[in-house]
Amino acid sequence: MSYTDFEEGITFDNDDPDFDNNNHLHIKMSTMTLDSGKMSVASVHPVSGLSNRSQSFSSFSSTEELSSYLGTEPVLSIEELRLQLNSCFTCGVSWTEDHVSLDCSECGGYSLERPCPTCEGHCSAVWKRDLTMSHACGKARWTGSCGLLAPIQDDVFSRIAAAPSS
Repeated sequence: MSYTDFEEGITFDNDDPDFDNNNHLHIKMSTMTLDSGKMSVASVHPVSGLSNRSQSFSSFSSTEELSSYLGTEPVLSIEELRLQLNSCFTCGVSWTEDHVSLDCSECGGYSLERPCPTCEGHCSAVWKRDLTMSHACGKARWTGSCGLLAPIQDDVFSRIAAAPSS
């Protein structure tokens, strides 16, 4: 029997009766008698919500019937979801409880709030964590505005507006 390059590198467990590590093919035949009176038939189908198109969720009389039909998938409550979103996806610490990991880029050394990163906190403004962006890119992202930079920006914009056009 010849093997492909891929098959030659495969070795199965020596003690596994389903696989033979010898280089020749063995065919094992067995006979089986069936007692048709004790036989049952079962089929397996992937979960797809509703089993047929004519059935709808409104055909269930109770939420217990519906939940048993749909399976026992765990469902997060709003509070559990909020706790999960307020935690670091990378290292798992809870930002709600002011826990952080100093070497985690998603934590960035702060929980849900931090001093202004623009002026290093001199303006006393507090920036809030952008949870969506922090989770999406795996790095700490913040929303806020610098209290010292805002008056400077306003002054620059007023000078530009007052400058004569050439």
